[in-house]
Amino acid sequence: SLEVADVYIGTDPDSITGDSIVLIRRNENFYQIITVEKLFEELKKEIPVEIKRGHEYLQPKELYIPTVDKNLKIKFGKVKYLIRHKVRKPIYRIITETGREIKITGDHSIFQIKKISDKKNIPSRSEAHPVERRR
Repeated sequence: SLEVADVYIGTDPDSITGDSIVLIRRNENFYQIITVEKLFEELKKEIPVEIKRGHEYLQPKELYIPTVDKNLKIKFGKVKYLIRHKVRKPIYRIITETGREIKITGDHSIFQIKKISDKKNIPSRSEAHPVERRR
């Protein structure tokens, strides 16, 4: 099971696409903004890749990304695995009110943290339209 402090990143694209930009922390003092694909390529020079059922797994020792804890507070959580594999699913582009963008598959969970009075419904994938289909 996935605990709040344990983070999994799936790439290419079963969760987020490889060109997605993420904030990472490699140790207590090194922060970096990097694409998921570049991160995967850099880490596989340091860490052996394990192949399971056509998926490439990396298990970094010191990698953290922002996550949300049980109290809905943002903190850095330890990444257990980076997983890369090909899928044939539609890709959806999410653009936030501030103009930030992420591309995800329809089965990726998204949520928005706001005051209860500002609660907004995020459309389900049945109401959204894919921006591209991977082949």
